[in-house]
Amino acid sequence: MEVYWFLGAFFLMEAGKEGIFLLKKGKNPHIVFGFCFGELLGFLLFSSVGGWEWKNTWLLPAAYLLWNMAGAWLDAAKKRRRKTGAGRAVIRLLVLSVSLLPIFLFPPMKPIPVTGSYAYETASYTWTDESRAESFRNDGSSRQVAVQFWYPVTEKEETFPLVVFSHGAFGYRMSNYSAYTELASNGYVVCSVEHPYHALFSRLEDGQLITADKDFIRDVFRINEEGVPEEEIFSVNRPWI
Repeated sequence: MEVYWFLGAFFLMEAGKEGIFLLKKGKNPHIVFGFCFGELLGFLLFSSVGGWEWKNTWLLPAAYLLWNMAGAWLDAAKKRRRKTGAGRAVIRLLVLSVSLLPIFLFPPMKPIPVTGSYAYETASYTWTDESRAESFRNDGSSRQVAVQFWYPVTEKEETFPLVVFSHGAFGYRMSNYSAYTELASNGYVVCSVEHPYHALFSRLEDGQLITADKDFIRDVFRINEEGVPEEEIFSVNRPWI
């Protein structure tokens, strides 16, 4: 919740700065640059000290402030006293609003604390079935599947039960991540299997990025329509399984 208070105060300060500079004609470019530099420094400082995870969404407002500061620096270097109209001030505030929007749409995720006594680690692999051709390709390549394990860390020789997770349409191997860590902390080995071309996206060990197949996407939306016969749903689902 603190992050939203910070962003609200940050936006109000930016709006106040625009209002002050709008009223004061012929602004000193060095003062404008000082304000812009202070805003960027303050944003970076509070974003890091505040304990919020630095996600890609934070890059947009930081880029906005950097762009704002660069323009002020050019004005100061050329000793220009730029007269900013209300239209430009409104545009800058709109651009700032758009840059802040992803933070509200995709807030930083705080992992759910696990209840088990085991520490856990994770490892990912790409397995290739040489005996099975990839049905989504016509180049004769073999079927590849990405898997990821979460497992307890222990100094003793122990055996643990295995839980296999298979995601649904458009899922991926990190789906239900909190369940994997919870199980691993309680003494389970979790294997999450990712299905290339059925997953929303799948990144293999060689760096290859595979997105969901367009025909698969079309069929998923088709069988989820109201009134589709059960026989058709079964015939479409069977090859996937």
